[in-house]
Amino acid sequence: MVITTLTTRGQKISNQIVCADVIEITQGPFTFTALTESILTEEDKIVIRYEVDGEYCSHEISNDMLNNAHVEDGQIVFAYGSQLSISLYKLTATNAVE
Repeated sequence: MVITTLTTRGQKISNQIVCADVIEITQGPFTFTALTESILTEEDKIVIRYEVDGEYCSHEISNDMLNNAHVEDGQIVFAYGSQLSISLYKLTATNAVE
């Protein structure tokens, strides 16, 4: 299940952050998925920290990027034609009952 933690109201996106366990970033022809370390909302940007192959990385989303973003097929696309989109996923645990 995709969680668009940058919530949508029509085509506008606000920076109301919840939590996400996994981030998927698509930039041009490359896509990678990583475990999310933290999501911080700062005054002028959102900082998503994640782990890839044992290394910690971060991705900053500025308010300017948010203002020009839209949602397309459950992904946050930051500008038309920019070839950058981010999806955030929340993992859920289910209990098996015999």
